[in-house]
Amino acid sequence: MRDFIKKVSILFTILFLSVPLGLASLHFGRGAADETEVVRVGDNTEIIQNGCYRKIKKSEKTEWTVPRKPIDLVILQDASGSFRETIPSVKRALKRLTTYVSPEQYDETNPYLVKTDDPRTTDRVFVASYQGLDQVRYFENNDFSGNPANVYTDANSTGKNYTYGNSGLTSDQNKVHSFIDNIAVDGGTPTVPAIDDTIAQYNRVKGNMENGRKTVFLLVTDGVANGYRLPGTNTVVMDKSWTRTDAIQRAWGVNSYPEAAQDITGRANELRDAGDQLKAAVGSEGSVVVGFWERVDNFTEPYYQYGPAYLNGFGNTINIGDNRSVQAIFHDALQSMASPDKVVNGKNVSFYVNEQNNIDVFSQKILESVAAALIKEDIKGEFTVTPGYKVDAVRINDKTVVEKVTDPSKQIRGRINQEGDKVTIYVPDSVFNPGNNNFDYDLSKEARAPETNEEDEVDPPADYKPVNEEVTVPELTGVFKTGEFSTQKIGGRNEKVEVQKLEYCYPSVTKKITDADKSNDLGEIDDPLGLTKKKAYSAQLSDKAE
Repeated sequence: MRDFIKKVSILFTILFLSVPLGLASLHFGRGAADETEVVRVGDNTEIIQNGCYRKIKKSEKTEWTVPRKPIDLVILQDASGSFRETIPSVKRALKRLTTYVSPEQYDETNPYLVKTDDPRTTDRVFVASYQGLDQVRYFENNDFSGNPANVYTDANSTGKNYTYGNSGLTSDQNKVHSFIDNIAVDGGTPTVPAIDDTIAQYNRVKGNMENGRKTVFLLVTDGVANGYRLPGTNTVVMDKSWTRTDAIQRAWGVNSYPEAAQDITGRANELRDAGDQLKAAVGSEGSVVVGFWERVDNFTEPYYQYGPAYLNGFGNTINIGDNRSVQAIFHDALQSMASPDKVVNGKNVSFYVNEQNNIDVFSQKILESVAAALIKEDIKGEFTVTPGYKVDAVRINDKTVVEKVTDPSKQIRGRINQEGDKVTIYVPDSVFNPGNNNFDYDLSKEARAPETNEEDEVDPPADYKPVNEEVTVPELTGVFKTGEFSTQKIGGRNEKVEVQKLEYCYPSVTKKITDADKSNDLGEIDDPLGLTKKKAYSAQLSDKAE
């Protein structure tokens, strides 16, 4: 052990004393030549080489002629009487959702609808509202079978008759906003008939959905669905049961006719079926967003609404075929209508919005969910890179692609995945401008010799001069794609260039140290520690001043 410590002390003494006396040369595993060499190929490629490290800076142009993927935003707004106090906040949210910007103003972090001069690529809006019932029918049983015992059509029983209206499918912002401003609330909540009418009328006018146009459907409601359309007619009715009414009146101590006596499970099941129709209507690329503004204090009112059954269920009062609370039944039904949660460009998004306390919070949540649905999937770039090279950076229109943006003026959100020679680049479509776009990137290659035993490594001769070789200019070759469209091929020039050959790129380090007076040096000696088979250099000092 004492001998080992002595050897280490001697070695460090030699190194400490030798360095101030002058370094003849330092050769690291980076390569035989460490002088930086810059080679330019044309006006778009720069090759920077330092020893065994080679960096490529490349500038390309790509013409973006891919049509933007437009959106149809279809909004169905519940205009029943229970929205009377809160509709102003909802209208503000709807007008924000239907406000347009130009393609140049679009910001994916704060998405708006986009207005273009081309009807094939501009976003469109279809806004509809619904309310009211034509009849209230009473059955003398618990299961609503057979014919009704009583049918009421007077305004005292039904409120406003079923009313449905829409703005038409348009990109005229003023027309849409005018329709929203004129929504007047009153009457019942016939949600499923309104969904049927909206799907039918939208399908009649939507056209062939060119350029990958997708549909986002938004339903905003604040009530438990209570109306449905009688088969084969246009009449919208609410079914209630005298049997249920009598039992509820006795249990709750009221002499009124609560809505709790309606066919709750029948309407909930219809909502589920309507949700399936909506998802089919918007297709696999579209989204269904459901917003439920739930005024619990209103629903738990016992004289005309659902009393304690809204939060606690009916217990032994009546049998509706479901032991859950009315709240749970309709939460489940409404949530089933919405598109499933999914990750949109790296963020988890929910398309079901439920809020019970603050209408402004509800409106903001609606904005956020629809905004997420409006965001398009990223453009995908599929490339191959010259074998042996790594993609260090990609810039589009002078902004660097990064996964997390910290400086929006210099960066854009995106991802670069490299597996061997295959490179996939994901970026928002908003990064491309119509016409020419700059596409720049950096590649690098660091050469290493094959795995070699240390004693077999060969240092370059004293008079070694790096030699050149002809190689294909390293590059990315591929296209950006969205749907069935793609850019023209980028790269693939296969240009040749002469560069310095990457040689003597061993991972170990070889150092050569000499002092100012070589006459008394011992020169190359075996490693005093016996840790390597390479030679060491011994420099002896003539005096302490040296």
